[in-house]
Amino acid sequence: MSSGMGFPTASQRREALERIDKSQSRIALLRLEIEFLSMEIEQDRFFIAPHRRLPSEVLGEIFAHTAPHGSGTWMAPFVLSQVSRHWRTVVKHTSAAWNHICVRIVANINSLQIIKLWLKRSGFLPLYLRFETPDGKAAQTTEAIHSGSLAGVLAILLPHVARWNSLTIFIGDAPYHSLWNIQALLQQFNFEMPALQAFSLDTAKHLWQDYHVLKGSMPRLRELVIGRCRPTTTSHWLPHLQHLHIGHATHCLFYIHSLLRVCSQLKTLRLDALIPDREPPPGLEPIVFPRLERIQVNNLKYMAFLRLPKLRSFEFGKRSPTGAHEGFMLITSLRMMLLMSRNTCLRTLTLRNVVASPIAFSSLRDIPSLEIFCMSNCPVILTTVDILKDATLCPRLHTLEFFECNLDSCAVLELVEIRNKACAKDGASIIQKVVMVNLPTGDGDISTLA
Repeated sequence: MSSGMGFPTASQRREALERIDKSQSRIALLRLEIEFLSMEIEQDRFFIAPHRRLPSEVLGEIFAHTAPHGSGTWMAPFVLSQVSRHWRTVVKHTSAAWNHICVRIVANINSLQIIKLWLKRSGFLPLYLRFETPDGKAAQTTEAIHSGSLAGVLAILLPHVARWNSLTIFIGDAPYHSLWNIQALLQQFNFEMPALQAFSLDTAKHLWQDYHVLKGSMPRLRELVIGRCRPTTTSHWLPHLQHLHIGHATHCLFYIHSLLRVCSQLKTLRLDALIPDREPPPGLEPIVFPRLERIQVNNLKYMAFLRLPKLRSFEFGKRSPTGAHEGFMLITSLRMMLLMSRNTCLRTLTLRNVVASPIAFSSLRDIPSLEIFCMSNCPVILTTVDILKDATLCPRLHTLEFFECNLDSCAVLELVEIRNKACAKDGASIIQKVVMVNLPTGDGDISTLA
């Protein structure tokens, strides 16, 4: 009876399932091709767009007139009524003008339609998102979370999560008692972000408690910036970071050490955190960063536990110099760190707001791999630069840069000439480039090849 009603046999069912699988596979391939072709179309449209015929400085002047007056970055990016119809067309068809979206988290978010418009005009470009709460209005943030205003925004943005490239969260209403607000807000972002590469988190006031951040999967996250906040050091995405910046905020050395300990794959590191002066330098165990090539620090205490065998660029900068002894201690600490790291590849040394003394300069002799030396806003003791005459001091040195230092530009060039003559005899590298900007005895900015 089943065959009389046309019920398929087992072989016919297998054939039908195979045809379905083939059709679904073809549909998937066609969708991928559509997505690829759509991206190509966007790229070609951008390539032939009228604004590409103009230099960037002209474009900058034009778009400067479209900025909204007296409003924050959360407003629409352009007031199109302030430019001609031709330029309105250019703006509307320039996807890169619409892929930076800033949302203020308040009780009644009235910019949902604007966000939808941005998303539509941004095409297929990566999205750069910023969420911020208003200063001094913690009640509004709590209400925004409870009323679903933030959830409404995320519902619009979630279908485009594959384009999320950068996420910034700034919490402006963070007194010491509002840790709940921060944790409740961050929980709204506990979902997978497959394309996210950069994350930044900061608060208006410092909170000493640790809290969990972004529990969803972020396999491509490579950059983290934190300010007056303390993400827990057990976060699953920390081991994959390549770039870390701890901003201008007060953090204890133990917290920074515990955070760095789980970031073993870093390539660049910037430590602008303020360490309490009364905090004694503890005996923290060394941390080896086998891939880190560039570092910027503002405190000598970090040097005690950092081990950087591949470091190529080192920068030390403070808000104000604290005396000639610090310059000597800095170079000594740097030499010891390089020695303990077995580093022989440091190429660039940059000092900011550090007193340059003869004894500190002479210590550079123990860093023979140095090629570029830069000083910015550094008080220089008069006889310090005389050491440059010595051709055995950093024999690979080929570039000197001085920005806003109390140096005589003519005297520096004369010393470089003396050094180069000595280097020519000894076979050492000569100084090929000298950059001097805003020196008190110079006639403006000077950039010269020796």
